[in-house]
Amino acid sequence: MTVNFKKDSGRMLMFAIFFLALSTTLLSLSACVVAGERGPYYREPRSEAGPRPVDLRRIEGQWFTNVDNNTGKLQFYRSGNMWGGRIWFDVWQQWEDLTDIYFDTRTGRLEFTRPGAHQRYSGTLSDNQILGTYLSEGKSYSWEARRGTDDLRIVEGSWSINANNNPGTLEFYWTGSTWAGRIWFDVWQRWEDLTDIIFDPRTGYLGFTRPGAGQRFSGTLTRNQIVGTYVWERSTYSWEARRELVRPAIAIEGQWLITANNSPGKLEFSRVGKAWGGRIWFDVWGQWEALTDIRFNARTGELQFARPGANQIFSGTLSGNQIVGNYLWGGSTYSWQGRRP
Repeated sequence: MTVNFKKDSGRMLMFAIFFLALSTTLLSLSACVVAGERGPYYREPRSEAGPRPVDLRRIEGQWFTNVDNNTGKLQFYRSGNMWGGRIWFDVWQQWEDLTDIYFDTRTGRLEFTRPGAHQRYSGTLSDNQILGTYLSEGKSYSWEARRGTDDLRIVEGSWSINANNNPGTLEFYWTGSTWAGRIWFDVWQRWEDLTDIIFDPRTGYLGFTRPGAGQRFSGTLTRNQIVGTYVWERSTYSWEARRELVRPAIAIEGQWLITANNSPGKLEFSRVGKAWGGRIWFDVWGQWEALTDIRFNARTGELQFARPGANQIFSGTLSGNQIVGNYLWGGSTYSWQGRRP
């Protein structure tokens, strides 16, 4: 048999070239597949340096916060085409801008950074409340925010309050243009206006600030009782309030017939905004005289007022439809009483 080495060698060479070309093509196709997979399936890692799109309409507005027993306010707002946020702590008395705000409209997940304190906050929205945690110096702390209404019709009126064994009176009222509130502690003998009052009629949550003492009160209304806590100097104390059986405006408002040291006359009280107004008439003088410094404690029934024209201080106690007490004049004490006509 004759073997044609030249012809066989040519065939082998052609086969080797074909095999090499096929291998190169397959490798190229494999590379193309990898590159193709990178297109539809591969995601470049997201750069945290760039801002994330955010829609804060669900949480827009003001919230009242408690951050590790530090009370304050949280606000989210639109500025032009951008959303922004800021936080206020009562202890510092200043607003701080927030950064890196993110809100997931599907889950209610909220995140933001308080850059001045190097703190990252996270929480979850549920109805009108946000509960979460924040990181500070490697440790985790709790925080919450609540939203409410300023419609106080359900809690309107006077309440007997006891805050950490300090008795007093709590009032919510309509001024003619807005709702307002004030608080009285017997130990201080003065009214103090309240601020940042919110009430959630669905849950009964009530919150307000006593700015003069830097205290934030929160509690829950159940029937005719409010039970809660307040924060003062980073410590938490308990308080409770109960409805007055008789509101002050009903208890002493109107006209009374009086006798003061056997001198008959009339006494009138009226509500003037947040304060009391009053006047007194003695038949012997035949004229009305304005009263000042009128104070009434609906819880105890104690009444006090001044008759400045005669330099007299009257005090007494209401019981039913009668007031019995004393007044000072010329260094001596005299008795007086009043009754409903």
